[in-house]
This record gives sequence, C-alpha cells and structure tokens, in this order.
Amino acid sequence: MIVITTLEWLPALMVRSGNIDSWVTILLFPLLAVNAYQILMLPKYNRQSDEDKAKLDARKKARKASMKTAKAK
Repeated sequence: MIVITTLEWLPALMVRSGNIDSWVTILLFPLLAVNAYQILMLPKYNRQSDEDKAKLDARKKARKASMKTAKAK
C-alpha cells in the first residue's frame, strides 16, 4: 500500500510550479478513496489468511501423522 501510494503521488510531487495546487487536488481525492477502501477491506483479507493458514496447518499435521503410521508398519 505504501509503495503504490508513493507511485501515485510521484506525478503530483514532480510538478515544478504553477498549477501544483490543482495537481494535488486532482490526485488527493482518488488516492484517499482507494486507500480508505483498502483499509476497510483489510479485515476480510486477514480473516481469509487465518483460515488458509489453519487449513495448511491441518494438512501438515495429517501428513505427519500418515508418515508416522507408514513408518510404524
């Protein structure tokens, strides 16, 4: 998010003089909207990541258990 925000701000920050206020105004509102959307969606992605991690851990445990039973035979 920080990298993309920086890349979005580069055109506005590279303007030398004159209409810098209009550039900042034009880029500020979409940038705020996109960042607000990303922050609002973050809990959803964190929850999905936790569910995926739990599934992966369960598969690892099942694989270890099957390997132990295969070695015991």
